[in-house]
Amino acid sequence: MKKGDMLINLKEVFRDDPAVLQKILTYETTIEEANQKLENAINKITMTKVDLGKTIDSRVDILKIVDEGKIKI
Repeated sequence: MKKGDMLINLKEVFRDDPAVLQKILTYETTIEEANQKLENAINKITMTKVDLGKTIDSRVDILKIVDEGKIKI
């Protein structure tokens, strides 16, 4: 078997080694399930707006960035 040969049939190469053959079948099943999940995936982002106030601890450097952004608006 050549190193990195993607066209080789692993089931034929390892047909006499049941442990390795079982791993190959498990990996193929896992890859197929992952590909199906990727095809049906919906990208979603959930955000929660938190107003900065006196009850929220905040970092001075972040507040400075927010203040600079408010000036631009």
